[in-house]
Amino acid sequence: MDISPIIEYFRELGDNEQLKIKSLNSKTCWLLAVCGFMRASDIHRIDDAHTTKIDGKLKLVIVAPKEKRKGRLIIRPCEISCHSDKLLCPVEAYRAY
Repeated sequence: MDISPIIEYFRELGDNEQLKIKSLNSKTCWLLAVCGFMRASDIHRIDDAHTTKIDGKLKLVIVAPKEKRKGRLIIRPCEISCHSDKLLCPVEAYRAY
């Protein structure tokens, strides 16, 4: 699968801070999905209150609301590293969002 058209499109969009919310949302979700091997349902369940950015890495906490283990919610961590190109960096896109 050739993803070069979407990569080129993200570069054409420019700086995250200048994007309209719809474009930033789409870009952020796509980058998280690809870089974190996440489905839309995983992205929807990211707990922003427990998400951190440490040493250039985005540490996401995904809570599975319907799934439980020994009576406790299942929490799945996901760590995503920065990309050298800020226009393609999922960490920078998440921060701007």
